[in-house]
Amino acid sequence: MNRSKSDIMLEVLNVCRNRVSKTRIVYKANLNFNIVTPYIDFLSEKGLLSISEGPRTFYETTPQGMEAIKTLRQLSNYLS
Repeated sequence: MNRSKSDIMLEVLNVCRNRVSKTRIVYKANLNFNIVTPYIDFLSEKGLLSISEGPRTFYETTPQGMEAIKTLRQLSNYLS
């Protein structure tokens, strides 16, 4: 069964609770780089992920992202 967009966003936000690289997101969320990039872009544009760039780029869920996790979990529970 395919995951919904909200399921993928929830998984990406969960993985990023601790500061992680894109590679870690790909492996932990069971996605590929082509799929994960638009989700990272969308979540960061909405202020749900912060990006820290330097020699390596890391992603971390923001406080707003933590609220989104709660909301997406409620939505997922409601729809199941």
